[in-house]
Amino acid sequence: MLMLLMAMLCVPADVGAQIKWQENFDYPTGNLYGQGGWGKYGSNPNEPIQVVDQALDYAGYPGGVKGKSVKLGPASSGEDLLVRFDPSEEGIKSGTIYYSALINVSEAPTGPVYVMTLLPRTFSSVVKDGTSPTELGRLYVNAGDDEGHYKLGVERGSTKAVYANRSFNIGETYLVVVKYEIGAAGERHDGVTLYVNPASYTEEPSAADAVFDPSSSGSGISTWGLQGLELRQGTNYSATAPTLLVGSLRVADSYAELFTESAGPGEGTPALTLSERSLDFGTLYSGDIMTKTVNVKGVNLTGDITITVDNEELKPSVTTISAADAMTIEGVDVEFTLTPTSENGKATITFATEGATDATLGATWSTIAVKDIATLKEFAAEDGEAYLTYRYKGKAVVTFVDKSQASPVYYLQDETGGLQVKNDYDMMTETYKEGDMVTGFIGMITSSFGVNSFIPLTASLGTLVSENNTVEPVTVTLADLKAAAADYANRLVRVADAQFKDVAEGATFTEGMAQPTITDATGEGKLRLFKGTTLIGKAIPTETVHITGLSTSASAVIVAPRKAEDIKSAVASEPSLTVTPSKFEMAAGLVGKSSEFGTVHISAVNMPAATNLEIIGKNRDMFELSATSVPAGTNETDIVITYKPTAIGKHEGRLFIDCPEMPLLSQSITLSAYAIDEQNPPTVTVSPETLPTFEAKVGERQEQTISITTANLPDYAYMKLKESGSFLLSTTMLMKDATANVKVTFAPKEAGEYENEIEIYGLGLDTLRVKINGKAGESTEPEPEKEGDELPLDASSPMKLINEHFDNVTKNKPLSIEGWKNLAMEGKRAWWGYELPETDETAGEKVAKVTPYDSNVAEGKETTCEMMLVTPPLDFKNSESKMFTFRVRGDYLADNQTDLLELCYIDLAEGDMFVAPVEGFSMPNTEDQSGEWQEYHIDLTGQNIADVFFMGFRFKSTRGRTNSATYYIDDVSYGRTDLAVIQPSLRQLVFTSTVGKDAVSEEVTVTGNNLAEPIKLTLGGANKSKFKLSTSQLPITGGAFAVTFNSDEVGVHEAYVKLASRGAADIYIPISVNNELTDGIEGISAEPGNIEVYDINGRKLVEKEMATPAQATESLPAGIYVIKQMTDDGMKVNKVRIK
Repeated sequence: MLMLLMAMLCVPADVGAQIKWQENFDYPTGNLYGQGGWGKYGSNPNEPIQVVDQALDYAGYPGGVKGKSVKLGPASSGEDLLVRFDPSEEGIKSGTIYYSALINVSEAPTGPVYVMTLLPRTFSSVVKDGTSPTELGRLYVNAGDDEGHYKLGVERGSTKAVYANRSFNIGETYLVVVKYEIGAAGERHDGVTLYVNPASYTEEPSAADAVFDPSSSGSGISTWGLQGLELRQGTNYSATAPTLLVGSLRVADSYAELFTESAGPGEGTPALTLSERSLDFGTLYSGDIMTKTVNVKGVNLTGDITITVDNEELKPSVTTISAADAMTIEGVDVEFTLTPTSENGKATITFATEGATDATLGATWSTIAVKDIATLKEFAAEDGEAYLTYRYKGKAVVTFVDKSQASPVYYLQDETGGLQVKNDYDMMTETYKEGDMVTGFIGMITSSFGVNSFIPLTASLGTLVSENNTVEPVTVTLADLKAAAADYANRLVRVADAQFKDVAEGATFTEGMAQPTITDATGEGKLRLFKGTTLIGKAIPTETVHITGLSTSASAVIVAPRKAEDIKSAVASEPSLTVTPSKFEMAAGLVGKSSEFGTVHISAVNMPAATNLEIIGKNRDMFELSATSVPAGTNETDIVITYKPTAIGKHEGRLFIDCPEMPLLSQSITLSAYAIDEQNPPTVTVSPETLPTFEAKVGERQEQTISITTANLPDYAYMKLKESGSFLLSTTMLMKDATANVKVTFAPKEAGEYENEIEIYGLGLDTLRVKINGKAGESTEPEPEKEGDELPLDASSPMKLINEHFDNVTKNKPLSIEGWKNLAMEGKRAWWGYELPETDETAGEKVAKVTPYDSNVAEGKETTCEMMLVTPPLDFKNSESKMFTFRVRGDYLADNQTDLLELCYIDLAEGDMFVAPVEGFSMPNTEDQSGEWQEYHIDLTGQNIADVFFMGFRFKSTRGRTNSATYYIDDVSYGRTDLAVIQPSLRQLVFTSTVGKDAVSEEVTVTGNNLAEPIKLTLGGANKSKFKLSTSQLPITGGAFAVTFNSDEVGVHEAYVKLASRGAADIYIPISVNNELTDGIEGISAEPGNIEVYDINGRKLVEKEMATPAQATESLPAGIYVIKQMTDDGMKVNKVRIK
């Protein structure tokens, strides 16, 4: 057994390798993109980087300067390119990396711009075409002291560059070497050094031209390592990039290796590269199949690549790769499938092509023999002393998880039997929940008291087939269990009409108590109590009950309930009514014709009276139901809704589901549809059909008017511009059956020629397009004095998805982001960019910042200010998700402050900007909330939102020295479908307690989806000192917690639990505990009044005037009742247990 475990746990260590890579740009002149593995960094479209037929001249360069060079220029939004030099999956995470290049600057920049940088992989992707990894080890070019010179410097990432203390000549070729030391001053604190024209090619210079302090804050290497290099054309709003040539690019893990000629194949020589250095499949079980993928690339290939493997257990997905495919940017992924049979297997994989050195991979694996078992029942016949390894081939469902042990114990069941799974070897790390169906789990068995238990030998219970499955218990008598206990071992059983024997008055289920005796008409048995279940603390029933539980013994009659709900009174279930779906999408129809709108399914349980259905609302006559009632009792009913419009228009109604005897179960569903007339379809006409070319200078405007006439529309029509930019519309909404004069404004921001289209659309309408053109001349107007941008907002190109992290803002400078509007609505100040300082918990994070504080404003000279940061236009109609999210933090907040930060909804109607604060939540605005990040996720689904809208962060205050409230905004998104989500099983905790005694809430199960950080739990609220959490943190996948309460004060105590993880909306679970002296009739008001008493099915049993609760219930048998009291103090409703 020991040898088996050692074989499973021992895996080969990873083996490192030297990094040597070179690029001579020996490609055809033209675009570099797509050649030699060069892909795009991000999506900047302008001025592609060019290969030029010019080799840079540098005397004494080892082996001579070879190949060509590439040209980087000053274009705005210029193309940036990346290349991957390290094939490993995680990248280089330790040691030192050097990169070098020959550069010749022909035009100096106007400010600091970096032109080359290293790239690490990201959490979600390796360095590849279209990704935008963090940029580290940046080479900066800056303006010189005069026209003939420039400066060179280095920087690690997101901080200020350090420059050489000498200048460099325009038009002269220099050899630059950048050294990047990972972890030079600790994790994420990497060092960067610059050498220019070093004297030696074999010995690293002792003195550097520039050294970046590794202890500075900012980005650095942590989880993911370096994989690639970027060439960057970095013109931005503050500086124009240089024009320069780059050649002889090298990467190595030592200084001397940069200049050895073995850094790559000779020019024109075919060569192969593989993404992996070896394939270690580890230890597998016979019958398992495992795959691994190798990416194959080639350069200068003249023939196809053949793949051979010298072991039949390992098969490649292809045996030939075409040369053309191998030389693409992506290369070719080859999947190797292992079906192991050898106890210690190995193979050699060879990749061969004409003229190139063969590339080989070694593959290794170990195999453990396994016996397949088809059903759980078969385990009962196996000998645990044989120490065999088994694989379960059937499908079993988790019926219970016993969490009272150090490691959870699982109970599984299939059609033939049950099985207990115990993680005795602590090898299983995956967790499961009740209802999960699994197959393919592997392990051993052990025997205890005649019952075999299963011990997993892997990290999981095989494959999770599905979730939320139910297992129907087998109905048995206690005599059945006594006669064949082994047949029912670990299976879910149900004992009907059972009673607890010799129950003392007021007795409750407690952990460690003697097993209670249960009886039925056929015999008796014992009830086993699992620790930590919701049954603990509940009263032991005195009435007849149905018991569901696990039969946990192979020789005795023992039934173990899993939760309080497994013991149910033999009386009927409480009434319930479930209606699906809860909402419908808008439907379309034709005037005078009926069509099916949708079907409602109603599931009724023990309803005391019939349920009535009715269409209500303004257009109720446009809808019809297939039935108007559901009978009393338990039943399943489908109701078909028919749409039968008699007029053109948008029609709305509500399906009202009325439960007269159980009004709390009544509900309604909105019905929405539109109808058009086939004979008179919707039309829109535009006059004139074409507009003369607009002409205006930058900063000026020209207007033209078009007349738009609508006819036969079911609802308003809408209009928008195909692309945002220099054209504006005076309205985006068109009335039905009317003519509107719409102003089209040309307001260019740059000189040039413009083309665009006006799109007119609506319900039942074919989209109409009107082309518009404009010509813009240079502006003669001075720059505006105030900060930020100018109105109007542009709704012409709404976005279905935004995800802004403000990573490119400049600290304490007016914020400027493409598509966003940064508006000084009152006063001259707008929102700024900001980088949180080293002393902050989130040091180096970039955010949007707003504050009214201004030390230059003299006392008494304060002025009101309003700043608004507005998102790009958002596409409500077409976005996959309607979720808007952001993080906010307030610093220097004060109670009762006058500073106001609001999230505002904005749309454009008739050319005006409609702005309304979003209600339902509040921004942090108290001293206690200062310095705390709060995350909000706002679901706009079902709200009255325009098809195109904006969201704005509006800040109102008084600018001066006395107001210091400062707000930061980060992680603004809309339309994301991959949001991190915290999902608790309960949204509130309500329970009762007895004065002076501990009371424990129901267990709350928390599930984390897409989380990147653990879930933190904190208590808040007025009475938080009376509560205690079972844990303060849960892993990113989730977990469970409970709340304990204790107080000597009678009454309701309230608090809340906050669940927080960055990227997910904060979840608040309110807690309300009624702390009572007793749980019987004595615990409610004894004041006389008019009293009504109901049973749990909603039937009125007693109605008395001027009586006490005790008088009204004196003739009722033991049970649970609802008492409604009407006294001079008002109405009170209490649910009580009468013993």
